Amino acid sequence: MFKHSSLLAFCFFCPFWAQVFLLRQTSAGNCADLQNATSEDTAAHIRDYLENNVANSSLDNRLGRPGNCIDLQNATSEVAAAHIRNYLENVANSSLNNRLGRPQNCGGTDWVIVADLNINDTSQTCPKAWQLITAGNLRGCRTLEPGSCSSVVFHTGGLTYSQVCGRITAVQYGGPDAFSALFRDGQGLEGNYLDGISLTYGRHGSRMHIWSFTITSSLSSSTRSSCPCIDSTRPWSEVIPSFIGNNYYCDTGNPTLATAKNQYYTDNPVWDGLGCSANSTCCTANNPPWFHTELTVPTSDPVEARLCTNAKRNENVVVTRLEMYVK
Repeated sequence: MFKHSSLLAFCFFCPFWAQVFLLRQTSAGNCADLQNATSEDTAAHIRDYLENNVANSSLDNRLGRPGNCIDLQNATSEVAAAHIRNYLENVANSSLNNRLGRPQNCGGTDWVIVADLNINDTSQTCPKAWQLITAGNLRGCRTLEPGSCSSVVFHTGGLTYSQVCGRITAVQYGGPDAFSALFRDGQGLEGNYLDGISLTYGRHGSRMHIWSFTITSSLSSSTRSSCPCIDSTRPWSEVIPSFIGNNYYCDTGNPTLATAKNQYYTDNPVWDGLGCSANSTCCTANNPPWFHTELTVPTSDPVEARLCTNAKRNENVVVTRLEMYVK
């Protein structure tokens, strides 16, 4: 028998109907089949996946970037061919563990990828709510509105999930002050409570916390703008509110006790589990760079990533990598 992926590759530029004809060889027909497929049988799985899930689907929940399982699920027949090509290119050129829903650091299988931003890849750009910044070798996304939060929503295609796993890396600019707005301004989950990224689900006014990623200006532990994990014996760290709990990463790109300068700290990215001081737990607690949490109640809500700063100048957060899975 001919291998279906080889046939599809041979007919890469054929009309869509011809590609679908070639894909109609075996049965699979669900997202898990597609995610767990190997490169040899992905084309066969796509055939039934399209037949069972795409023909009458809506674009309402489609992600903005083609090339993953959720895009295929929500594509119409008019755009499905482009999605197939992107998906097969990803299979051919990328790690199957990550691209097909088996991230090595999340544990188990059946993960669905809902976000995959790698801004170091010049073929990618930032979501509309975030601004692309290039400075020397740095290429990443920052908030459009310094002093507030800029929100990007990652849809799950209606999938009900109870676990979220992923990683985010970023570069510090200037002197962010971690969770200080919690103390200084009384900000809560709905507000601008950190310098960094807040991952939540649920609508505005009833958001539920997933994970917080924040940055402090240096390795100093002398102020409320320090990372609690730098010195967990300080009593103020105990007042981190219950909505955060232990679901946070706090880091600094400035690996000294000196006051941060107005510069990009590109030599020491944050939330990557590297470059922490010997006395801190910032690079060990919760196994950075990968976070993994189980929700109290399953949901099908999109995951919202709010990129926040609480000052209009002298601080910023530049996201270079954002990868996220649910199941």
